[in-house]
Amino acid sequence: VCSTFLKRNCFSFVLFQLAQNGLLNEPIFFKSYKTSSYFLVFINMTDLLVAQDNLRDLTAITAPAINLEDGQVLIRVEKFALTANTVSYATAGSSLNYFDFFPCDSKHKETHARVPTWGIGVVVASRCEKVTEGKRLYGYFPMSSFLVVTPGSISKQSFVDASAHRGHLAVVYNQYLFCDMDPFYERDAEEFMIIQRPLYLTSWVLDDFHGRNEYFGASCIIITSASSKTSYALAFEIKANKRNVKVIGLTSPRNVDFVTELGLYDQIVTYNDIEKEIDETKKSCFVDMAGNRQVLERIHMLLDSNVVNSCLVGNTHWETNEVKVVDLPGATPTFFFAPAQFETRLKEWGPEGLAKRMVAAWKRYSSRAIPQGWSRMKYFQSAEEIIKVYERLSTGKVNSQEGIICSLWHPESPASNL
Repeated sequence: VCSTFLKRNCFSFVLFQLAQNGLLNEPIFFKSYKTSSYFLVFINMTDLLVAQDNLRDLTAITAPAINLEDGQVLIRVEKFALTANTVSYATAGSSLNYFDFFPCDSKHKETHARVPTWGIGVVVASRCEKVTEGKRLYGYFPMSSFLVVTPGSISKQSFVDASAHRGHLAVVYNQYLFCDMDPFYERDAEEFMIIQRPLYLTSWVLDDFHGRNEYFGASCIIITSASSKTSYALAFEIKANKRNVKVIGLTSPRNVDFVTELGLYDQIVTYNDIEKEIDETKKSCFVDMAGNRQVLERIHMLLDSNVVNSCLVGNTHWETNEVKVVDLPGATPTFFFAPAQFETRLKEWGPEGLAKRMVAAWKRYSSRAIPQGWSRMKYFQSAEEIIKVYERLSTGKVNSQEGIICSLWHPESPASNL
């Protein structure tokens, strides 16, 4: 239909050629008045794709035209955050279906994938009566300039992307919140929110999970990557909720000063000193934020049966996974899937009860983290810059205090025809 339509309309054909050659920096919409079956959007649309056989290899491609169907909306992805979560989404993209949220086109789907991020978008075109143009949204986005969604379960606060390919995926990732109705949202703290909110809520539900189980009778909790945002947010929650456990943070020597300044850990231990500094006689919970299997093995071998619970949360050290976790002494390491715990609490507390608790906890956390500068924003505003910082992030070369904010809305965002 699109091909025939373009051939019959010279103006549309010219727009198509301009878009195909990357010469349109703003969208141009063309709606047929003969039929409502399509709504063509001509745009220089940039997608950043990761190679499935090399998760450090991010490439920019151009997808020039979008066919907006009845019931769909087009969202301009204004900004998104790159965090340790981004790397975890990539490493677990196939096993935990993160690559299913934003499928690649048929040309790239066998070799590449679109990695999800958290960010802010604005509705720029709508064929859905209940979602109007200009609405600002918080939610799950690909590293792209645009996203097409099909809103369903629409309320004053949010909608869910009801696209068929997302039907089997966790609801928490399919929801888009209207910023003007979101109790978490503050315009002045928008960038802090898109960086910290997903990480913080993982930490919040981690503490809730352990608290629900009375910390498995442990007197200590050992947290790897103590300088990471998810780790220190977990330490914050443990202290704020007055859990009766000693909080031990594992970190590298270069991050000791920053971790100390946070004032959230009872003991800070460098990785080289694990066997020397950690008391192996104490029952302990272990939370692995990095996925470094050598560290996991060392903790389990040291504490043996005193590892009473072992959570695998992150996987930024995705190239060090040769240790078989089933062979380790102590509690069997188990991957912690945050949405499952959220859904458990949703059933117990209901939507209002869960939201009330999360918002109150977030306000408590952000009121300390923002003034103390726990995240220092750094901006990357072209495909080239984003590719470079993603490579740094995936190799662990990003400073713990950096908050990476990205946008493809820059006049010089180069894309290749992969």
